[in-house]
Amino acid sequence: MMKVRGLDLGILSIPDLSLPPGHTCVIGLNGSGKTTFLEACAGIRRPDRGEVIIGGEDPRDCDVGWVCQFPDRNFLFDRVFEEIASPLVFSGADCTKTRRRVHELAARLGIASLLLRSIRTLSGGEKTMVALAAALVSSPRVLVLDEPDSHLDRKTARDLQVVIRNAGIPLVLQSTQEMETAASADTVVLLKEGRIVCAGPPGIVAPALEGTCFSFPEVPG
Repeated sequence: MMKVRGLDLGILSIPDLSLPPGHTCVIGLNGSGKTTFLEACAGIRRPDRGEVIIGGEDPRDCDVGWVCQFPDRNFLFDRVFEEIASPLVFSGADCTKTRRRVHELAARLGIASLLLRSIRTLSGGEKTMVALAAALVSSPRVLVLDEPDSHLDRKTARDLQVVIRNAGIPLVLQSTQEMETAASADTVVLLKEGRIVCAGPPGIVAPALEGTCFSFPEVPG
């Protein structure tokens, strides 16, 4: 469970929000505060006021996986293998176990052929998958993704969602402009000018989308 209380940060003003385990999608126009909200939930930015609590802990005290909309901004290494392995290396994990985990995860994500490649030679979609692998390699309690599908073609974006749902992460928080993705989420949060317009299952949020540029293609019953 993630709880947000009295949060003020930049454009954001969120008095109270509780997000249950499962897959939460955050939607809203550009400039509505989605990235700021996700950065606060991931512990990347500290609130000016209020707090974000994950299972009773500050996000910075939890194992949170983070995928930026522009992965190049967060890469630390040139070679794909080292980038994916970096969270385990920094935590002092055994080298043999780290190597096995990286290869298993890369195979599952369909990027095993990229492990010896330089990140600079990858396409935008390949970089996103490498960033996701690095975020998942330590099996975090929470996975936070800022529009990871924004640079992907439709098929790759759908494949990405399958990987995310099958990763076994208790709480996934993702911003997206893809309403098909949002409609399949367990919880949807609609942001407007830093405020929450509505939050809940897609069927609850759908009426709040009327008159906006957003609409669900199909809302699960």
